Amino acid sequence: MNASRMIVTASALLLTLLTGCQTGPQGRNHPQLKSAYEAYHRGDHTAAYAAAKPLADAYNESSMEAAYLTGLCAYQLRNSAEAERYLNTAARGNNSDVAGDSLAMLGRLYAEQNRHERATAAYLSASRRLEGQDRAQALYQAGISQQSLGQWTYARGNLMLARSASRDASFIQRIDQQLKVVGWTIQVGAYSHVSNAQVAAQDLNQRPVAQYVGETRLVPATDVGGNQIILVQVGQFPSEANATAARGRVGTGAVVVPMMASR
Repeated sequence: MNASRMIVTASALLLTLLTGCQTGPQGRNHPQLKSAYEAYHRGDHTAAYAAAKPLADAYNESSMEAAYLTGLCAYQLRNSAEAERYLNTAARGNNSDVAGDSLAMLGRLYAEQNRHERATAAYLSASRRLEGQDRAQALYQAGISQQSLGQWTYARGNLMLARSASRDASFIQRIDQQLKVVGWTIQVGAYSHVSNAQVAAQDLNQRPVAQYVGETRLVPATDVGGNQIILVQVGQFPSEANATAARGRVGTGAVVVPMMASR
């Protein structure tokens, strides 16, 4: 998932890590696993990984939760292959909460790698194991990945399910904003003055690229500081991949962003 894009960035995964898991008789009472959690909470992911990994590989009572923690540590250490391996191990365990949290993290990992089909599957599997706001978050993220794939009907369905599963007013407001996304477009600039935006749009329309991606649009918006700006956008694409493929024709500095429904 492109970390710079609008709306989707604001909707980054909010699942609370390392909480809500119901462990077995050993669980976090296991001294080594407890030490691993403490290291993780201190931000020492290397030490946490070293403490949790042997337990994850031992296949005992604590191994599924240890696999989850090992996967989290590997993710923090930017070792995607190890994160995927251990989170998949934890997801196959009998503890529904640990499995659900592991699947949600797998969804996040896949989405960040733009593997949105796998992300969707992981998030939906997580939603069947989680409850309350955690379930709503998983459904929400599944909907976002489906929007990236251009699966608009399925995306809307899961976003609406997420809305009905949540009691968080600010989260519901984010869902309502996400429901306004109708496609993908290429953004070539943001301007504080309309005249500058018009010049940029006219320049782009006169280039050969216009016949491939369509005419430009001037879209009123508000920046993070609350100031009124004008976005210059071009093209409308059903999926993020389609828009990304066309971006190279527009030139450097152009970014792919969600296209919002007209007001």
